[in-house]
Amino acid sequence: MSCYAVVVAAGSGKRMAAACPKQFLKIGFLPVLTVTLKSISRIPFISGIVLVVSEDSLKYVQENIIAPYRIKKIESVVAGGATRQESVFNGLTALIERMPHYVMIHDGVRPFCPNEVWQTVYNSLGQFQAVIPAIRSGDTLKEVSEKGIVVQTLDRDKVWSVQTPQGFQFNELYNAHVKMRKTGKIITDDSMVMEHAGYSVKVVQGHKDNIKLTTPEDLRYAEYLLNHT
Repeated sequence: MSCYAVVVAAGSGKRMAAACPKQFLKIGFLPVLTVTLKSISRIPFISGIVLVVSEDSLKYVQENIIAPYRIKKIESVVAGGATRQESVFNGLTALIERMPHYVMIHDGVRPFCPNEVWQTVYNSLGQFQAVIPAIRSGDTLKEVSEKGIVVQTLDRDKVWSVQTPQGFQFNELYNAHVKMRKTGKIITDDSMVMEHAGYSVKVVQGHKDNIKLTTPEDLRYAEYLLNHT
């Protein structure tokens, strides 16, 4: 079964408070995005990678992220949209001619996703149209009103923190995106598109090191992981 990865790295990373987008910052001697792409390129069942970046960084990515490090399996580099939803759709559209059986959507700023998570998601796609990795919450979680008042305490045994890569049967995800675009609704999580289309989403075990780099503290932890794993 053919499987491609769509790596989304079109964000500006405002919370990182850095001079450049967080995906271009370096951990060790490599850009974050390069670390992510090199890791994915070594996964045997990934046939190719579509990278989605902002339109104004297309040339920069080719010259500074991909070419110097000879990253393999890059199928194409495409411009993203104003939202993650649009960016993912652009990445899926780039795969229409390939028509893979499966597609796995991954954040460009998750450079330390273990291969075992990719494998677990992939293995589950034979039974489910949508599969997402997640980890159980270790904290007590509260639903809070706009005025800062606790509405209710959530059952943490039923609350999971979702990660990527999120895996999907390609046709089902593409068609779900087409339908979602007609509604005008904006989503922030790829599996939500499938939920709105009426599909069940299977949750599998994620990994604690599969962090999304969002803040300066995350970057420091990434440096630690790079040096101790």
